[in-house]
Amino acid sequence: MSIESQLKRDGITAIEKLDESTIDNIALYVSEKISENYSDYGFTKEDLFDEITTIPMFIANIPQGFSEASYFYKNQSIYFRDGIGFNAMKKFAIHECIHHLQEVRDDKGQIQKMGLYDFNSKPSGEALNEAAVQIISSNILESTYEQVTYFGVTFSTISPDYYPMLCNLVNQMAYITGEDLLYKSTFSGSTTFKDAFIEKCGQKSYTKIVNNLEKILKYEEIIVHDQNKIYEKDLKDSKVEKYNKRINYNKDLIKKIFLDTQELILTSYYDNTLKSINTKEEADSFRTSLFNYKELMGTTDNYYFIENYYVDMMKKIDMKFDNIDASTYLVPHKESKFIKILNFIKNIFSKKSNTEEINK
Repeated sequence: MSIESQLKRDGITAIEKLDESTIDNIALYVSEKISENYSDYGFTKEDLFDEITTIPMFIANIPQGFSEASYFYKNQSIYFRDGIGFNAMKKFAIHECIHHLQEVRDDKGQIQKMGLYDFNSKPSGEALNEAAVQIISSNILESTYEQVTYFGVTFSTISPDYYPMLCNLVNQMAYITGEDLLYKSTFSGSTTFKDAFIEKCGQKSYTKIVNNLEKILKYEEIIVHDQNKIYEKDLKDSKVEKYNKRINYNKDLIKKIFLDTQELILTSYYDNTLKSINTKEEADSFRTSLFNYKELMGTTDNYYFIENYYVDMMKKIDMKFDNIDASTYLVPHKESKFIKILNFIKNIFSKKSNTEEINK
């Protein structure tokens, strides 16, 4: 299948190639931005500029709902949506140029990896990589975190318009490993981030989380496809109803997968970490880390998972340790007033949830 045919399968049709001067200006902007923000990773403005100027760039027709730019690794080219303007083009080029810099190819020119995206016999990590690159691009553009609501879930994200849910979940993963490991692995294709996450949360959890990210990306693409179909001329009402039904079904699927995934990230890390707590300092650090984690999580109506989990974990700490003193190890003890207070808080959440459900 030709490159043109493969692009058309994704709805992309090239209109014209950018001239050399425009590509040079884009390369200058992108090389400056990346080198300014990630110089510690071995990037220099000069080397980046030389590499980016080799990337073929095109103006193209791109379906609505998709990104304003797209990197096609099979011909190592970037396609910009027709009419977006040069200033916007420069900003969207950051994400796509990073994809080009991520590529690892064998001696025959066959792609092996693109950052966190592994192209081996069973490709995996595409969604994880897209979110990581979008987080890096948003950092470069000095974006700020915003509260948004998608598919009935309210959450904070640094990228409200592109991969917002995926970026939130990957940020939750990076909270556990540290952002630096995520960024380094995204640029270099190393397994450092993956290895650190598996060490803290387990192989099974990592595999499940990465697979869930893939599902969210897949269902989001189906929704975009169906929304575009609805706007086609002379579409029968029965077809519109069919597409709307599938859109709503996939939105509900994404909502469930998102909530399940953030719960798995949370529990796999803190359940595992609890086992190794032996001192007051470790207990205090655990409490603070878990308390702050709730700011990362998405929420929806009658969703009290983090509150209930926090109460349960504080209860387990209090049951496991006594005589909290910086110079001594903690020892088991009986139920205390602290546990009773935590149980009281948990009951409040439970009663509130039940009352709201009855009043529906």
